[in-house]
Amino acid sequence: MVTSVRILGVVALILCVAASRDANCLAQDGASVVINELLASNHQSVKDPQGQYDDWIELHNPTNVPVDVGGMYLTDNADDSTRWQIPTGKPSLTRIAAGGFLVIWADDDVGDTGLHAGFRLSAAGDGLYLYAADGKTLIDQVEYGEQSPDVSYGRVPDGVGPWQFLGFPTPGSTNVSVYAGFVDDLRFSHERGFYDAPFELRVTCDTPGVTIYYTFDGSEPGADTGHGRTGTVYTGPIFVLGTTCIRACAIKEGWKSSRAATHTYIFLDNVVAQTRFPSGFPTTWGGTLADYEMDPDIVNDPRYKALMRSSLLSIPSMSLVTTKDDMFGAQRGIYANPNRRGELWERPASVEWIYPDGRDSFQSDCGVRIQGGAFREWGLTKKKSFRLLFKSAYGASKLRYPLFGESAVDEFNTITLRAGANDGYAWSDARYTEQYTRDEFGRELQRATGHIAPHGMFVHLYVNGLYWGLYNPVERPDASFSASYYGGDEDQWDAIHVDEVEDGDRNAWNQMVSLCRSAATSQEAYQRLQGNHADGTRDPGRPVLLDVTNYIDYLIVNVWGGNWDWPWKNWWAGRDRSPASTGFKFYTWDYENTIGNNLGRSPLNKNALQNNFSSAGEPHRYLEDNPEYRMLFADRVHRFLLNGGVLTPEPLIARYERLSGEVEMAIIGESARWGDEHHGTPLTLEDWYDRDERYNDGRAGRGWILNYYLPQRTGIVLQQFRSAKLYPNVDAPVFYVDGRYQHGGAVATGGEIAMRDADGTIWYTLDGSDPRLPERAASAGADDGLLLVAEDAAKRVFVPSIPINPAWRSSPTFDDSTWTSGTGGVGFERSSGYEQFFDIDVAGSMYGRSTTCYIRIPFDVSQKVLADLPNLALDVRYDDGFIAYLNGVEIARRNFDGEPIWISAANAQNSDLNAVEFEPIDVSAYRNALHAGRNLLAVQALNISSTSSDFLFSATLGAVRSASGGTGGGISPKAVQYTRPLTPGRSVRVMARSLQGSAWSALNEATFSVGPVAENLRISEVMYHPLDPNAEYIELVNIGSETINLNL
Repeated sequence: MVTSVRILGVVALILCVAASRDANCLAQDGASVVINELLASNHQSVKDPQGQYDDWIELHNPTNVPVDVGGMYLTDNADDSTRWQIPTGKPSLTRIAAGGFLVIWADDDVGDTGLHAGFRLSAAGDGLYLYAADGKTLIDQVEYGEQSPDVSYGRVPDGVGPWQFLGFPTPGSTNVSVYAGFVDDLRFSHERGFYDAPFELRVTCDTPGVTIYYTFDGSEPGADTGHGRTGTVYTGPIFVLGTTCIRACAIKEGWKSSRAATHTYIFLDNVVAQTRFPSGFPTTWGGTLADYEMDPDIVNDPRYKALMRSSLLSIPSMSLVTTKDDMFGAQRGIYANPNRRGELWERPASVEWIYPDGRDSFQSDCGVRIQGGAFREWGLTKKKSFRLLFKSAYGASKLRYPLFGESAVDEFNTITLRAGANDGYAWSDARYTEQYTRDEFGRELQRATGHIAPHGMFVHLYVNGLYWGLYNPVERPDASFSASYYGGDEDQWDAIHVDEVEDGDRNAWNQMVSLCRSAATSQEAYQRLQGNHADGTRDPGRPVLLDVTNYIDYLIVNVWGGNWDWPWKNWWAGRDRSPASTGFKFYTWDYENTIGNNLGRSPLNKNALQNNFSSAGEPHRYLEDNPEYRMLFADRVHRFLLNGGVLTPEPLIARYERLSGEVEMAIIGESARWGDEHHGTPLTLEDWYDRDERYNDGRAGRGWILNYYLPQRTGIVLQQFRSAKLYPNVDAPVFYVDGRYQHGGAVATGGEIAMRDADGTIWYTLDGSDPRLPERAASAGADDGLLLVAEDAAKRVFVPSIPINPAWRSSPTFDDSTWTSGTGGVGFERSSGYEQFFDIDVAGSMYGRSTTCYIRIPFDVSQKVLADLPNLALDVRYDDGFIAYLNGVEIARRNFDGEPIWISAANAQNSDLNAVEFEPIDVSAYRNALHAGRNLLAVQALNISSTSSDFLFSATLGAVRSASGGTGGGISPKAVQYTRPLTPGRSVRVMARSLQGSAWSALNEATFSVGPVAENLRISEVMYHPLDPNAEYIELVNIGSETINLNL
């Protein structure tokens, strides 16, 4: 139902003395203005000044005097009345003539020339509200339902009439033509799907007086060519004798036509007999010889002939229908021009999902492009990947269907149809190692580690009725994907694909990588990377740049698989730019080159840690020198590679058996279609099985993977992590219950939990905390510190205008009470770039006035720390120079020569790129300048010019940290030393480590349920995917007679 509300107010006019006819007399409050027309699905009707087909809103002034709407508000959210204000002071843009119209583009591009609202319209239906300049008074509103492409919605007559769909859009002019109605959708007597016998197809429409047009070649039926309409007029039943793709549309003069409906009817006998050059299809694709054939060597092979139909019905099918010219045409066909990319090489199409198991099939209109990188080349393969895009320009703005089951979302902007590429017949070098499952397996592994990764499935694909082979539809991890799983606005998400920005920008990525460089030797930087204070507690003022746990787990999955074509490519990452961000998330992508694929490159002992760790691997290249990162890495390795974790043999084998079982029969159809692409003798299901399980014959089929690779791979990778110092040499404790190994689970009342098989001393907790204190916490006490001056330490800052007493740089008792006080970095930024690196802004006292800034940072050192301190390091960010003093002794300088005075300037620039990175300076030679008690780090920070657009200084002072090895840290005050077995009276979560000398083991953790938990605890209700993402819940019920203490 459409609701339109007109708020009638007193039209406030400036009453001009004896000048009611004065053309300059304006209706200043705009209360007479109405929302008159809108277009929420602009495909190709009207372009904005930037040449884009953006949505738009039309305002109308029905009075006889001009109105200036500057200062009023437009919004698509009634709860946010001031979402976008129409600019003030721009009457040439905002003044509406008497009886005139004003068009505002709703594209969220407020910086573009013209009037561009800060939001977009929803083609699915929404509200639109116009408020007065006070942001409170509602002037006009309209609530509208789902919109059709290029059909505007407006008042007829202008300003006062009811809202109706217009026959053609009229932005900036009078609304005249309206649709008399909407033609009902067509009905087909037979559902799309598989058929064995011919039948009569009846197509009907409930709207009287329509003419139905239909086509068989994928073209749009009923399109007006100027010489008639495309297609054949339906006059009676259509005889369907074999595989047929029919598109039909109902048209009635003066009415909005029905949408074009597509139904595919597949006759398997036709599929099996598919010839090399079917009638009506081109014999070449862009100069390359076409290949359509189902290989007779396979379809007639006694081993497979009787199984061919079962193969084609073993998994769902997908039918892609478009015009042959759009798909195969030499000039505009996407398949004939596979290296062409982008929206210009997107073609309208229909896609149908057809389930052989009786589930309801469905169809959606969409756009289609060729997808991929190297495999676009004809020299690699003739089987191409596709990408489907769901847009209001074609129909529904999203695909709304639970395509990948209940664990995935049920709305999609785009779906990628993966052809198999490196893990299929498409690549000649993969011969005898093709499985078609590796990529899906890798994404499943990432989800099994507790993170988000694209979901996928397997289908048989048909293109305009021809069988095209085995495909893997998957989600594409762009901004929309990230927002749908992690929350937030997709417009606020960055999405980076192999160094290309797909959505958003690279700003946060660059900041993240820069901080990772600093974090190699700075625990403060490591915490800042995660949006924390130096002590590891959350700092709301700092953005979270990297989800470190997500990143580590992503690396582990790829290293375990021996991915030889990564991380310099084949990756996706995303980050929410809003304050709620939890940092960059990484998504497994293109996992085919793993687990023995092209066996010479991915053998059983492949060590992916020796790959080129650039691109997605660059953060790790720096972070692996940080002991806290290495400790967390070790903990995650222990979680997944031991104690029945997701990367231990038993669950790996079970997962691979299930996944390979999904495609096992489908391989027969795929081998008939593409098994001979690179080989005279086609590859077969027997090659896929590789029953001999031989290792040295260049084969890596399912048998080799299940019986040779998976049972051994985990132990090999564990040793690789140990050799790389990403897993310690100290063994973690192992849990036993009543004398038998048991990693978590049920424990009988009175049962004993023992810990053994460990190196050194075992420390544990039962409250869910880590028995080990991280180094940042261990160094926070006054007597144990390694970090003497943190970046966010308290400091005093002064920009001199005359010479001052030089005691400012040497005396802790110098009177600096009039200086500016604060914490964090010092600087200013008149453009953008340094804002996140300083908290004390000195622009007012420094820009245009001075090139020198004095900084005093007092700190205390205990006698114990002074005695134990082995060395000393100053880490500095600076733009452009500085001289640093420790208790009056100069310890470092950059970009300055000679004796400094109060107005000194840097003699060289430090680039912005270098300035934001900590430069480590070894100042161990000045360790003796320290003394027990109060000390002073003083700095004369220098800019190169008083008119420079930016300035920065920030520093830390502490002991130099080892860049290799070491898993130190203190013992938590909550930790208990293990001396005897535990007999818990309630369910417990045991967190345990071994400590040998100063080196810790990885964390071993498990939950033990004590008493009748498993027998009496049931899940009684689940609230999944509610409108409020914070309202998901699971309800548990205790069906027993005893109280259960979960303590989890």
